[in-house]
Amino acid sequence: MNLSDLLKITDGKTVLFITPSDVDYIRNRQEINILQKSAQHLDIIAPKDIHGVSPTGIMRILLINLKVLAANIKKYDVIFIGGVPQLIVPIIQFRLRKKVLIIDFFISVYDTLVHDRQVLSPPNPLSPILKMLDRKALTEADHVIVDTREHAIYFSRMFGVDLDKMTVLYLEADKQIYYPRNVARPRDLRDKFVVFFFGAMNPLQGAEVILESARILEGYGNVIFIIVGPYEKIGNFELYSKLKNVRFAARWLPQAEIADYIAMSDVCLAGHFNAAVEKAARVIPGKAYSYLAMERPVIFGDNPANRELFSTDTKNVHFVKMSDPAALADKILELAGVRERG
Repeated sequence: MNLSDLLKITDGKTVLFITPSDVDYIRNRQEINILQKSAQHLDIIAPKDIHGVSPTGIMRILLINLKVLAANIKKYDVIFIGGVPQLIVPIIQFRLRKKVLIIDFFISVYDTLVHDRQVLSPPNPLSPILKMLDRKALTEADHVIVDTREHAIYFSRMFGVDLDKMTVLYLEADKQIYYPRNVARPRDLRDKFVVFFFGAMNPLQGAEVILESARILEGYGNVIFIIVGPYEKIGNFELYSKLKNVRFAARWLPQAEIADYIAMSDVCLAGHFNAAVEKAARVIPGKAYSYLAMERPVIFGDNPANRELFSTDTKNVHFVKMSDPAALADKILELAGVRERG
């Protein structure tokens, strides 16, 4: 199924959009915009709609489920669940009879917590429960939105889902925040070649690969790395924190300030760079869309997911071998106009 087929399903229908994450989260906003164009009527249940409460974590899930259980589901033709439907579908499924159910399976909770973030090991008793929740949501849904073809293939193989009921919807940058512009650099960066990365420092992103490439380039005084994110999560952080060419700018910044850093950068690192995490090769980094929307040169890990949308012919796109700090360092020098490492 493709996106146009999915739009036909919601065309002229009454749709309820449910999400436990903020309604303005980029993936939610993208899907809401699509539904607003196709649906006859669209209602939204999201955390900020719950009596002004801004819940976090599991409380969000509980409140959303309570809100849905109290809603008049009968008036809707289509139910669309965006964001972790695995934690909503099992609770409300008895109310969804005869409704068309669409879910955004942007992440597998099993894959994320076991393989990506490595919070649980496969033998952990909770791991089969997570896998069961994933399979339940996928089985109950009539249509499934995924972020890449590679993810669709993986979900089909892992959970036995028919590929025909999955539709790929690639992310898009928020063009109101991420657009080409000039930002004045601080005085100490004006003559530097600035390399920028931001992220949650999850294992698949490969922050250690980035910082190892910075260590390789420490002797090149004009190349400066700027890192934004919870950098204390990085392996060997104490070692990398001593690098003179790396600046850990902040653990978190609002998107507008992230955009300013992107604008003042010479090259931005998308990833994913960690080849040891299989998911890294199935996901296109969300930050890449923001970098490219701002027309900055971007370095990707060379993997099947990134190759779905981008090639060496794509403007501002560059590839390096995953888990190879030396290759990343060489590409950065190439973009900086240095022929080879000394």
